[in-house]
Amino acid sequence: MDYNDYLQASRKAAHLVEAGDYPGAISVLQALVASDISDFDKAMMCVNLAIVHEKMGQEQAALDWYDKGIAYEEPSRRYTIAEMKAAYLAEKGRNQESLDLYTHLLSQPVLTEADKARLQKNIETLRRRQGNPFSHAETEQSRLRSRRARKRKSSWFLLLAVLLMIAGMALMVVGAPSLRLVTAEPPADASPRQLAVTSTPRPSPTPEPLVPTRTPEPMASATPVSTATPIPTVDAATSAPTPAPTEVLIPTATVPAPSSADFAVPAHERFRLGISLPGGAAVSYNLGVLQVGWVMDWTTRTSTALPAGVEYMPTVRMSGGVLRPAAGTLTAVAAARPGSTWLISNEPDVRWQDNTDPATYARLYHEAYYAIKAGDPSAVVAAGGIAQPTPLRLRYLDLVLQAYQTEFGAALPAQVWHIHNYMLREERDSWGVDIPPGIPDDTGVLFSVDDSGNLDVFRAQIYDFRRWMVSRGYGGQPLIVSEFGVPMPEDYGFPPERMAEFLRETWRFFLTVADAELGDPRDGGRLVQRWCWFSMDYAVYPTGNLIDANGHWTPLGQTWISYVSD
Repeated sequence: MDYNDYLQASRKAAHLVEAGDYPGAISVLQALVASDISDFDKAMMCVNLAIVHEKMGQEQAALDWYDKGIAYEEPSRRYTIAEMKAAYLAEKGRNQESLDLYTHLLSQPVLTEADKARLQKNIETLRRRQGNPFSHAETEQSRLRSRRARKRKSSWFLLLAVLLMIAGMALMVVGAPSLRLVTAEPPADASPRQLAVTSTPRPSPTPEPLVPTRTPEPMASATPVSTATPIPTVDAATSAPTPAPTEVLIPTATVPAPSSADFAVPAHERFRLGISLPGGAAVSYNLGVLQVGWVMDWTTRTSTALPAGVEYMPTVRMSGGVLRPAAGTLTAVAAARPGSTWLISNEPDVRWQDNTDPATYARLYHEAYYAIKAGDPSAVVAAGGIAQPTPLRLRYLDLVLQAYQTEFGAALPAQVWHIHNYMLREERDSWGVDIPPGIPDDTGVLFSVDDSGNLDVFRAQIYDFRRWMVSRGYGGQPLIVSEFGVPMPEDYGFPPERMAEFLRETWRFFLTVADAELGDPRDGGRLVQRWCWFSMDYAVYPTGNLIDANGHWTPLGQTWISYVSD
């Protein structure tokens, strides 16, 4: 389905629910379920349908839609909708069915300790209810209170769903009456975003289990509650230790002692700063205040709405075994944008992003490279795009290089390499970034949640990738970190103060650390030439956002501005 159609239908369903036209909303939502949107989006539409049928007093129809949502949700190893159904069953007095479902969920292998504790508490509460014949009156009163609360919340559920889908949201949150579809923009001279965001391509329309899924909170004394929120707490005592990426230590003498008092990015270095734009480079943001030198938006555009002096780096996608856009379009866009730097692929090593095995990457890279060069021989083509340069993912790139050499009889051509530099768990069918396609291992580096902000590992991975480049014949080429940030939520240990430190110290590292044997000799041996923060405003992972939902600068956005102010 075209994104414009998806957006229009979602808004229509929300307005119909608000107007009380439940049959009309059901018709729209059922059409969305039958369309070609992602399975996770279909799961969310099923939840919306369950909510609408609940409002109509159609209990069995609501349960049927919960079941359909569960079927769409299960392949991504998520159980949010299943737990919502269990809570609904308990609210309706169907305690044994609720207990059976909670017990089934407790047996799932991907739960965190916090998930298990919460589910066990719900199970114990239901068992106490079954064993206490005098608790019926209290249970009925609790159900009535819960039902009133659900009615108050459910009218906002679809409205919030639209907001989250507009942002590419992968999870749903129940009840947020303060959110609105449209917010007033501040005056243009103070506003981070000068035009309203229209429909744009998103980083990925599919589920992204980068962080472990937090299922609903435990029920109170009598009735289970259904509060779906994104991410569970990781018990520090049970979380896996972080293996060092390599045995090579970083030269500490090159890393300045952290200090914020005198930190600023010199004006002549700001061309290196990049920001990713989930709203798209066709939307006019107030980038001048941020002093950025370049942007990307995970797609390829002939024209943008960028101010003078801000470079646009197109991204070539390759999911499904084909180039997006096709080779002919790449040639035409390259001719229209001479001298551009092209980022080939967005996380081909991650199954919910470009999800490309090494042989297919080699073939599509060859096709993209020569299509771009046909339109613009001066184009700069950047290979790579992996999520993080861990040993597992460097093996993935080795397989790419081998496949290219085997198929084309030459080394893979590249003028630049680009990578993302996250620290996310590598474990099959778990949270994090899973295992790259074509790699048989079940685990790699078992990062913890807190490692997402581990500055030592962040620096070490850059050194590791630079060593890999030298050993594979690409030493001295420029390196772009085309995406980095912290996808974990603020309440998982990433308050604004820590985010400000992370931003400052990663920038300091990029700006100051050089190595004559590893870095770019044309840039004084620096390890990284340009870098791109994630992101301007992305509701799925808001911790790193520079602007909020109302178009105002976040504390982190204000910190950014302070670092680039003269």
